[in-house]
Amino acid sequence: MAEEVLSPKLQKYINSIIKREGYLTHKLTAKILPTDGSGYMGVLNTIDIQGKTADGDKETHIFIKNLIPNPEEMKIYSARDVFSRESFAYTELSKKFTELQNEANIPEKERYKMIKSFEECNPEAIILENITYKGFKQCSRMDVVSLKFAELAISLVAKFHALSYVLKEKDPKFFEEKIRSLKQPFFFGEAWDGFTTNIFRSTVALLDKDVRDKYEDKLLEIIKKFPEYINNATTFGTLCYSDYRHGNIMVKETDNTLEIMPLDYQHIHYGCPVHDLIYFIFIGTDQDFRKKHLSHLKNLYYDTMEHFLRYFSININSIWTKQDFENVFAEKLAFGLIINFCFTPVIFAAVDDIPSVTNSLSELSFKTDARFAPRIRGTVEDFINWGYL
Repeated sequence: MAEEVLSPKLQKYINSIIKREGYLTHKLTAKILPTDGSGYMGVLNTIDIQGKTADGDKETHIFIKNLIPNPEEMKIYSARDVFSRESFAYTELSKKFTELQNEANIPEKERYKMIKSFEECNPEAIILENITYKGFKQCSRMDVVSLKFAELAISLVAKFHALSYVLKEKDPKFFEEKIRSLKQPFFFGEAWDGFTTNIFRSTVALLDKDVRDKYEDKLLEIIKKFPEYINNATTFGTLCYSDYRHGNIMVKETDNTLEIMPLDYQHIHYGCPVHDLIYFIFIGTDQDFRKKHLSHLKNLYYDTMEHFLRYFSININSIWTKQDFENVFAEKLAFGLIINFCFTPVIFAAVDDIPSVTNSLSELSFKTDARFAPRIRGTVEDFINWGYL
């Protein structure tokens, strides 16, 4: 069974792990997982190792994301590049973040944590601990998040951004060479234009006719500004997660207590941290949720960063005042509208019609789940009410 699932390269990595973990005898079970529309860039495997070591019985549970076959067929960014970014996150960045938090004596419950990776993790195979065996599960990509989940997720990404800034202060050489050099991963050319135009055409058709007739041209004008938004780091730039959404966050619930763990660092780049905040909110919430909680979550993000930076003796007002943050948030808020037209439709792809992103993106065609239409209508109505349209 394992031989049928694992390539010779993967088998080599697993053999190395088996040896390092001290197995004397073992049983290996390997499976290929369906992505179900939660991810498009990798072939997913789970590996379960059970056996005996000198210290007794042992189990090791592994999750592997493999580079897709024929990665050169991707048109809007390099699959090899984004896998390299994720490998960097788990093999180098995680160590830097751990060192910084150790030096500052960050309490365990307040730390930014990343899933454990194995030494064999590399730019072609992201090899991680399978934390589903610890009770974690992946969020449904189409659900509206709970307030508690949103609070945890936004607090966590604020710490991610804060650590990026601390890294700049504590290890400027590493930051300049490894972080600031990470440009946004997209190729803005003919394929991108075809992709966004095609997605826009199918999405705008879901709006009520009177709204579509009045705002279609203005909406398209805003959508076309995605490269301008993503390339602008503002005066306060950090490492950005870039694809920070609930579908990329594992969650564990124990006695009404939530614990979360981000995954999928493929799109990390140096840019404006507010984009991550807006991206999370507009992919994981609906109009009613935003009406009740948007202001609270925005303030929570800034307050968390302010509190976390104090551990490193950094006064946030010396680098990013609350008013500066408010100004950037207002300036960048339309990014949420762009996201709901360019990316959310793909996230809402019906389970029985998952699109292939290696095909012609300008002709990409798929069905969206019925929950998407009210979501996009509510988003457009929000931006009309807020004066952006």
